[in-house]
Formats: sequence, C-alpha cells, structure tokens
Amino acid sequence: MAKILRGAEALEAKCAELKDKVRRLRNEGTDPVLGIIRVGDNPDNMAYERGLVKRAEELGIQVESYVLEEKATETTVIALIRRLNYDDMVHGVLLMRPLPDHMDDNKVRMTLDPAKDLDGITDVSIAGVFAGTDRGFPPCTPSGCIELLEHYGIRISGKKAVIIGRSMVTGRPLSMMLMRKNATVTLCHSHTSPEDLIKYCNNADLIFVMVGQPKTIRIEHVRPGQVVVDIGINVDKNGKLCGDVDFDNILPVVKAVTPVPGGVGAMTSVMLLEHLITAAVRSRKGLS
Repeated sequence: MAKILRGAEALEAKCAELKDKVRRLRNEGTDPVLGIIRVGDNPDNMAYERGLVKRAEELGIQVESYVLEEKATETTVIALIRRLNYDDMVHGVLLMRPLPDHMDDNKVRMTLDPAKDLDGITDVSIAGVFAGTDRGFPPCTPSGCIELLEHYGIRISGKKAVIIGRSMVTGRPLSMMLMRKNATVTLCHSHTSPEDLIKYCNNADLIFVMVGQPKTIRIEHVRPGQVVVDIGINVDKNGKLCGDVDFDNILPVVKAVTPVPGGVGAMTSVMLLEHLITAAVRSRKGLS
C-alpha cells in the first residue's frame, strides 16, 4: 500500500521554519510585508486570499490588501502595481489572477517588479527559472511539489520524471526545476498519444500530473516503486474535489502518492510566503 504524502505534515514543518526566519528578520529590524492586489470578487481568489492572510498572520507577516472594483481600469491597476514596486516597505506582491476580461493580462503582469514577483508571473521570473538563476521567483505550485517531496525524503537527483501538462504556470517551470535538481525529465501533453503516455509513465520514477482531467493516470500507467504527484483539481460527478489520478486504484500499486485535496495544494500559500521572506532578506541586503 502506497504512502500518502499529505501536505499538512510538510506544511507544519515549513511553517515552523518560516516562523523562525520571520522572528530573526524582525530582530534585525525588518518586518516582512506582503501586498495583495485583487480586482473584483472572484470566489476562488477571495478564498485563496483569506487562507493566505490567515497563514501570514500565524507566521507574523503583515499583509496589505488592495481590492479594486471589477470595472476598475487597466491604468488604475498598473498605477497601483508601480506604486508598490517603489514602496520599500512592501517586500513582495501577489497579483490575483485571472484579471477581468477588459484588461490585457500580459501588459498588467509585466508591470510588476520581478524582485517582488512572488508567484513567478513575469517573463523575467520565468526566464530565471529556465536559466537556473535566482532572478525573481518560480511559480509557487511547482515549488510546493518539490518542497513536499523533499520533506518526505524522496530523492529527485538521478531519477526519471514524467510531467503531464506543459503550462507556463506549472508544467514547464517544474521541468526546469527538476532538471536543476538533476532529474531526467520527459514532458508530455495533450498531443502525446495514449500509448506513448503509458510507456513514458511506466518508465518513470516520479510522475507529476496537472491536466485538469479526472483519472488521467490509471492503473495501466503505474508500476510498483513509483511516486505520483497529483496537481490536478477537479469536481467529480458527486460534487467532491478530486485530482487527475485514479487514486483508489493506484494506491495499492505505487510507492507513494499525493491526495487531492490535502496534498500539493496545501503547500502553495506557504511557498509564496517563503518567497516573500527571501525577498525581504534580499531587500535588506540590497539585492534584487
């Protein structure tokens, strides 16, 4: 029976580590401050913001929320971002997306200073991930995947990893981050044939899936000894949250698997707060 890689255990350990870092920063005269920009009342964004604010407060991190009306102009949002870019008291910014349809997402997100881009949404941050530099920050979801594996002592170096999903938000950045840790990576997507997907998955040590389709990974895709990381979020026919993996059926076969809910998703907000603390340290040292 597989070990279930629960996010709560890794989250508790990471929070204890970050709380200590915040305490030390404060003793040195720096209070980390997170700025959150939300345009409109998207329920998912509001729920994520509430959870993030609660987590930040538990760690001793100050949050400044900037909520604009849905009909706010693109110019207004860009002006706010620029103001926070130059505000030395705000160490990092989270721009809640998606933005309203009347805004140019590329234009707005590219206004954010990469040094304060905590969720890796600017091209400079993504370029930093691909180049293997510390410019900006990587997206929080792939960061959370790696943090979760490392917490449970699962080796990445020298392993064969398959990623199913090639979005710039998760799949492609994750591929670069895994290669930086010396994994051999295969990136699959919607045009990978079903037969090849089975072949690639069977040959892998680590499987990461993020396509938004229940039961993408089934019993025929897995074998004993594998670790499966489910990043998908779906609602099944009974109205319950589920991932992209046929969890119950692969559980007796693989070595370890993340649940949905309660797996990688639990790590996302805490990774953003770790990025914030790093940004505060860099700011204190005069780095960017």
